[in-house]
Amino acid sequence: MNIGQKIKLQRLKRHMTQQQLAKGICSTSYLSKIEKNHVVPKQEIKNALFKRLDIQDSLFEIDEQTFMHNIQTAYHAVLSIQTKEHARIAYNTFYSTPISLKNPQNFYTTNLYLCYFSIIAEEPLENVQPLVNGLLAIKDNFTPYQNFLYHAIYAKFLFKQNKFEEAKSAVFKAFKVMNINTIEEIEYATLLVLEGQIHFRQYEHGNAFSRTRKALDIFLNNHAHEQILKTYNFLGLINLQFGNYEYALKFLNTGYDYAVQLAKKHHYGQLLQNIGYTYARMQESKRAIHYYRQSLKNKKDPMKQLITIHSLVKEYSKVNQTEQITKWCNYGLALINKHGLEDEARSYHFHFHIYPMLHDLDDFKPYCLENAIQHFSAIKDDRNVQKYALVLAEKYEALENYKKAVSYYHLANEASFSVRAIKAWQDL
Repeated sequence: MNIGQKIKLQRLKRHMTQQQLAKGICSTSYLSKIEKNHVVPKQEIKNALFKRLDIQDSLFEIDEQTFMHNIQTAYHAVLSIQTKEHARIAYNTFYSTPISLKNPQNFYTTNLYLCYFSIIAEEPLENVQPLVNGLLAIKDNFTPYQNFLYHAIYAKFLFKQNKFEEAKSAVFKAFKVMNINTIEEIEYATLLVLEGQIHFRQYEHGNAFSRTRKALDIFLNNHAHEQILKTYNFLGLINLQFGNYEYALKFLNTGYDYAVQLAKKHHYGQLLQNIGYTYARMQESKRAIHYYRQSLKNKKDPMKQLITIHSLVKEYSKVNQTEQITKWCNYGLALINKHGLEDEARSYHFHFHIYPMLHDLDDFKPYCLENAIQHFSAIKDDRNVQKYALVLAEKYEALENYKKAVSYYHLANEASFSVRAIKAWQDL
């Protein structure tokens, strides 16, 4: 039983409302998050809640064998489902469980699982780093299976930081120490997908496709529905980047039909989004806009909605429908303000301010584009650096400010190399 369950159970036993329990300790909304196991409460808050409910930690202690069974079950669930929500619940549950592990191997495995949960839960990387450092300090004591887990987890951590060569090396080490008889097929397939993602980000599309297609067969054989749907989506994106639009639509539509068959509605939005993007790349704006609108109807998360709104803006920009550009840029900015996403959605903030300028719907503000370029440079989004550097260069050229125009053309050229992972012109 986790902390949230303990607190909720004892609160209900005492016929207390959340407001009554939280008074003077924390906000009601924070208590609700604790009870849903969405956050781990600070020690002083936990102690205060336990004291008010007369909870003794010792009443909820579990034995080591039960704990290990539970955390292994959670690991396999997160491995199969691969959602940050499930991973966060698993992390919060087992990180906060008061237990002293006497078996060193259980201690090592628990820390490996906790690190994996934190990465899949998309915890801030600065919070994950101490866990990774801890694993590094004890890895000499790992069993072969733990060694496999360590390299696989470390590869995922490096990938999240866009350190693709280092991530590729960690994947290679995981495969090297892997014993196909001691790991589960889904673990192997998940690592294949990660390898495919690394190749994809390095524009090695043939390798990306072969690894991911192999993983799909394993997921299908194991009826790992969540992984199957994500893999269909990824295979669609790989073919899209190849320019194989027919095959991209084949994988994406197969994935969408599979999702509908299983009523996996949380996948509709992303699959429809990428079907729309495929048609956008095919220069079929009408179809692209249709699928983008369908995608938006199936998204509840405001950050995911912003992805689709931005896609709609870009497509309406292509066909120069200025009224729609204004409408969707304003809608996007209102959504950011409504949900307080000014920091998290800063990229979209720039997009929605820049597009009206590009269509002369707003005054040209060079500083807005310059700030956008600085922002995208800082987050290593070379594609948008290239795009807006070209826009600014053309604007300065039209204003006969050739010095600034040349500097931004140069920046756009450098960014284009980075987009293609090219370091020298001879490799073009």
